[in-house]
Amino acid sequence: MKKAIARKIFLITCCTLIAFFLCTIVIVQEINKKSAEKNAIIMVDMLEEQIVQNKIINFDNLVKQTDHNKTLRITVIDMNGFVLNDSKEENSTSMENHLNRSEIKQVLDGKDYGKDIRTSTTYKIKYIYIARLVVFDEVKVIIRVAIAIQTINSYLLGSILFMILILIAVVFMVGYFSQSIAINILKPMEIIKNQMINLRLNQKIDESPITKYDELNAILGEIDLMSLSLVTLLENYEKEKNKLKIIIENINQGIIALNTQNDIVLINDYATFLLDISVERQRNIEAIIRNKNFLDNVLKNIEIQEYITFDIEENSRTLEVRLFSVDSVDIKKAIVLMDVTDLRKLEIAKKEFFQNASHELNTPLTSILGYSELLMQNKDYNEDFVVVINKEASRMKNLIADMLKISELEDTAEVIYEEIDLMEIVEHVVLSNQLKAQENNIDIHLNLEHGKINADREKIIEVVNNLLDNALKYSNVNTNIYILVKQQKNKIIFRIRDEGIGIPNAYLHRVFERFFRVDRGRSRKVGGTGLGLAIVKHICNLYKAQLSISSIEGKGTEINIIFNKIK
Repeated sequence: MKKAIARKIFLITCCTLIAFFLCTIVIVQEINKKSAEKNAIIMVDMLEEQIVQNKIINFDNLVKQTDHNKTLRITVIDMNGFVLNDSKEENSTSMENHLNRSEIKQVLDGKDYGKDIRTSTTYKIKYIYIARLVVFDEVKVIIRVAIAIQTINSYLLGSILFMILILIAVVFMVGYFSQSIAINILKPMEIIKNQMINLRLNQKIDESPITKYDELNAILGEIDLMSLSLVTLLENYEKEKNKLKIIIENINQGIIALNTQNDIVLINDYATFLLDISVERQRNIEAIIRNKNFLDNVLKNIEIQEYITFDIEENSRTLEVRLFSVDSVDIKKAIVLMDVTDLRKLEIAKKEFFQNASHELNTPLTSILGYSELLMQNKDYNEDFVVVINKEASRMKNLIADMLKISELEDTAEVIYEEIDLMEIVEHVVLSNQLKAQENNIDIHLNLEHGKINADREKIIEVVNNLLDNALKYSNVNTNIYILVKQQKNKIIFRIRDEGIGIPNAYLHRVFERFFRVDRGRSRKVGGTGLGLAIVKHICNLYKAQLSISSIEGKGTEINIIFNKIK
């Protein structure tokens, strides 16, 4: 770059000097021409003064006085254009008529001075011509002075040679000093470059070298501030990085990050412990993972953007694997591993308890119900006691049935899908509950449209029946229940609204919990088990339906379920 700058300085300087030299020649030549013209006018005036004062009518001596001056030519011309005398011609009368000469015409036209620059037809030399009319007594002649242009230019030759020598000397000096000039120009750039290198290497800059240029000093000052800011940011980054590293290494979860080529770019120690592997450098997951179930599930879902979870067995442990996409340049997928061995054992024990308890209770309760029904038919026994026995046994049987349903929902691995019409299901459920509604004088208002969804018919009947049953149980007499089935774009909306006792806002977030009752006394009175809404929530989650509830205490409750419409 130094050589390029030096070369450009040299070329620019040379071109500038040559242009200056040529302009100087043109200007000086023009100045000399103007000066010669002025001198010629002075000479004409002097000659006019001599002629008039001395009343000269013989012009031989007048023109002959300039014979020694080779650069000057004097001509006397009469009013008809004939040459009377010429300082360069012995036989001037033989010269051609000058009446058509420009400077002569200008004088005859009344101008004080006739001027022209042209090449002489007689001597083939370019002259500056100045002519003037001289009048005294009855004498009228035209005095013309001519100065050769080449004579004027000859004055420049000495100056031009001198200027050429100066130009050559200056060119050599520029060539000699251009390198040092380039170094001085680039010196501030070198300082800036060094500062930028320090920035790249994350080195602190104590004090910037100050140049003699205010603009560059301002730039260097900004670089200093950037450097300090960057160093601070990098220090904070390192601190946060170390914090994150400590968290990742000590968290009770295994973490694996994969790039677009399925190479492991990050793995913590807990993940290597759970999978019993060793990763010393970036390697493809297929070359490291030995668990076939884990590897097959990861590779099968590697291109899927959804959140995937599955369990694997590894070294007598049950591991829950969570696979999800990451919006990053370097990381495509993240895998989280958790040891859920104890949790799964607890879940199995819980399910077994529900199943065993349900089966164990079902048999005696069936017997109680049977005997109580026999007692009810025998009027010798206290009917009230028998009715209570029958009612409580029925409630326990319903409770066990709901417990079995929840256990079945939690244990279901395969989800059944079939095309069903939600309107038909609602009509069927309403018909089966019509008698119960009539007993309390409750009117059920239907606003139904056909709505095709993919789900298990029996499970959706269970959802609608539980919601309608709840609405009937917790509605006052002489009230209304409104049921809506409506299509909206690619969704099917199911809505049920009652005018019952409502639910306080403080309990709305808990109504879908198992065994939760807002009013336990009323729930026990109407035979509620506390599991109906929990079953509804399980089924909605199973089919990815959106479930929501709103309620005003004393005015009623509204529940909305949004199903995905069959495309």
